[in-house]
Amino acid sequence: MLPALAKTLRAQIRQGVRLEDQVRLLLETVHYCPAEEIDAIVGMIAANDSMNSKQKNKIRADYFLKNERYALALQAYEELAEELQEELKMDKNERNGKDEKNDKLMASVYYNMGVIYAHLFLFGQAGEYFKMAYEKQEKEEYQVAYLAIRRILGPDAAYLRLIGENEEYYQASRVLEDKMDKTDKSWKTSDEHMRFMEMRRLRETGSIEAYTRQVEQMNSVCKERYRNMVIE
Repeated sequence: MLPALAKTLRAQIRQGVRLEDQVRLLLETVHYCPAEEIDAIVGMIAANDSMNSKQKNKIRADYFLKNERYALALQAYEELAEELQEELKMDKNERNGKDEKNDKLMASVYYNMGVIYAHLFLFGQAGEYFKMAYEKQEKEEYQVAYLAIRRILGPDAAYLRLIGENEEYYQASRVLEDKMDKTDKSWKTSDEHMRFMEMRRLRETGSIEAYTRQVEQMNSVCKERYRNMVIE
């Protein structure tokens, strides 16, 4: 089967058959995934041909972020931000009305960079990028994320003064508190929370060996996950 497939693909390449058709043939022949997934993959490849470099770079960066490859995602977002900044240096006539579209894209890039820094517990940097995202596009999601960082970093008095002196921040803080309540409820029903409760039970009942074993297993998983996050 594979030699015949290779021969067919070589012929298609020589004939200039579209890439998405070649991919469909390959995936369907080897039964790589269900038909609906093949359709989705082929659709993305076809759409990619009509995208400009910024759109392609954004998809690449978003893919790294979704898969928790934070170092690679951060590098990709930084490159995209530089490209957008270069466009801002162009003459206004050359930009041809791109400013608003680029501001939205830049805001999304800044927001995602803030998400990465928050996942890495670098909350100061995360807050800076969430704020820059909101300055580029006044989107509630960006503002709430910025307030979340301010709430984490504290002190409480400074946070309360911030939302008390600004009606816009006060409204966003109510959205934040609602999100936190939902997150807390979700956490308490999660498998991870149950594992922590089991570890607490083991420690409180004096089952030190079993407790230590579970701690070591969890540490091992966290270390491996962190390595994948920061590897370039």
